[in-house]
Amino acid sequence: LIIVGLTSVSVLIAGVLQVIFALLRLGNLTKYVPHPVVAGFTNAIGILLILKQIRPLLGTEKGTTLFDIFNDPTMIQPMTLLVGLVTLGAIYFSRRFIRFIPASLTAFAVGTALYYGISRMLPNSELGPLIGTIRFEWPSPKIFLDMWDLNGFQKISFFLPDLALTGLIMALLSAMETLLSSVTSDNLTGNRHNSRQELIG
Repeated sequence: LIIVGLTSVSVLIAGVLQVIFALLRLGNLTKYVPHPVVAGFTNAIGILLILKQIRPLLGTEKGTTLFDIFNDPTMIQPMTLLVGLVTLGAIYFSRRFIRFIPASLTAFAVGTALYYGISRMLPNSELGPLIGTIRFEWPSPKIFLDMWDLNGFQKISFFLPDLALTGLIMALLSAMETLLSSVTSDNLTGNRHNSRQELIG
């Protein structure tokens, strides 16, 4: 319970700092960021996302490295790979033939249908696991009430320097990601983002 409360304080500090950044118009500094930096930032995110999805795409077990897969290609589950490739293909081709439904939504439906179709027609085929139930629970309001009583406030004040530093780092990273993503979006759409509005949002 204490961890949830302290985390909430860090997030609150980060949010307040981002609003302060916006009021000081620090977001306008992004117009001085060179295009190679934006390109590097965007491409690095893309590469990291691709690398994180290779293992689920191939159906290998958790903790398997690319080196392990290269040494032992039999670890790859062919049917799992087929579902992944068909889903990727659906994203590409649906943009051409189905314009009134977002490509990602079409691919999501096609991939899910194919997965369950294969599991029904070929019950012995190896397919990757389901995501499963996503657990979610609202924190009890009592957590936050306990934080502001005398004992809770003393605990927060003890951790405040660490919480402030964590909040500052979160605010800087979040602001950078938001603003650089906005610059990238501007380059693709030809629009101009409002950095003050983006930071406050």
